[in-house]
Amino acid sequence: MKKPSSLTALAIAAISALFLTGCGAGFDASTRNIKQVTDGVEADLGSVKVRNLLIVAQPDGSGVLVGTLVNNSEEAEIVRSISINGNVATISGSNVVSKNNPVIFAGDSSNASAGVTLLNSTIGNRVPVSITFSSVGTVNFTALVREKTGEFKDVVLKTPVLCQDPKAPTCTPAP
Repeated sequence: MKKPSSLTALAIAAISALFLTGCGAGFDASTRNIKQVTDGVEADLGSVKVRNLLIVAQPDGSGVLVGTLVNNSEEAEIVRSISINGNVATISGSNVVSKNNPVIFAGDSSNASAGVTLLNSTIGNRVPVSITFSSVGTVNFTALVREKTGEFKDVVLKTPVLCQDPKAPTCTPAP
């Protein structure tokens, strides 16, 4: 009886490796289709993109919106209203989402703030959020409620001032 040559053994090992590892590869691989890689939710409505949006629960029971709104259109969009868990949010800073000028809620580079005085939710839950824009309509989704710790420890709601000039790229909240 002849022993299999090392070349034959190598070919069998290569074919076995292809069959054993090929299940998770390809066009429909589950790792290729991951949509949400952070706690923040993402949503698209026409040219407007909502990115990494979540709610930070405050010690007094209020909630502050964290996230970014991006517009890929040449025509500016105005954020008409935001509701969090059924409550109308107070918006301050820029509410104009124009091309190359996103609206950023909370954080070091924020140009806007939005939140509700009564969140009515606990940390770890998801709450309904609705954002209505001037032209593209309303986007609805559920956002995670995070605790005010770690990277979110400094998140607070700013003084309410609503900017409504779509030609102004940014607005500065009143002192």
